[in-house]
Formats: sequence, structure tokens, C-alpha cells
Amino acid sequence: LIALGEVYLKLEHHDRAVGYFKEALDFARRYSDPHSENTCLGNLAMANTARGHYSQAVQYHQDAIQLMRQLRSIVGEADHLAGLGMTYLSAGDYQSAIDCFEEARAIYDVQGVDRLVVDMDVHIERSRRDLNQE
Repeated sequence: LIALGEVYLKLEHHDRAVGYFKEALDFARRYSDPHSENTCLGNLAMANTARGHYSQAVQYHQDAIQLMRQLRSIVGEADHLAGLGMTYLSAGDYQSAIDCFEEARAIYDVQGVDRLVVDMDVHIERSRRDLNQE
């Protein structure tokens, strides 16, 4: 189901992708599969961002962040904070995007994930530039 959702997401058939991801999320939760649950939450957030359904995307990211905290996956938490920042950026909420990117950057820095520290620096700078142009 996840793979089908990902195909539809790549084809930009977002509504169909969401349907598959929701069904897969139900299975993941029913059978206590946190890895698949995390994947579904992230994909649902991306699909909803692409559809312009930002409040739903934010909720899926927040759910994923909570799951990562429960699993003590600090880098997974940072990944979803970065994704949440991208959703806020798409929605035009530049300050919230900056806050998320800075939080993710701090985690990546402590964890030594240098490539993603640089990525967050780029996103922070872009968001600040967009914020100043408002």
C-alpha cells in the first residue's frame, strides 16, 4: 500500500496517494509497526502539502515528531521538523519555517549530520529572505 501511494505521489495523483497512505497507516497502527507508521505519516504530510492542505500536513508532521520522540529517534525527529518547516514554507508561514529549520539544524549539528546542517542553513536563509520580502 505504501509503495502504491508513493507511485501516485510521484505521478502527482495526490488524492489517490492519500487514500493508500491512510489505509497503510491504519494497518501500521493495527499491527504496531512504528517504522511503517512513520513512513505513512511523512508521506501523508508530503501529499497534503502538495495538495495545499497545510493544516492536515502540519498535523501529520506533528504526529510523526511525537512518534519519533517516543522511539527516541532524534534524527528522525529532526527529519520531520525539517519536513514541517518545508510545509510552513509552502504555506508562506516563514517564521514558523525558520523555527523548525533551526530546531532541526541544532539536532543535526549535535548528531554530526553535516550535510543536513548545510541543508538547514540554506532553508533558513531562503526563509529569512522570503520573510523580509513580505
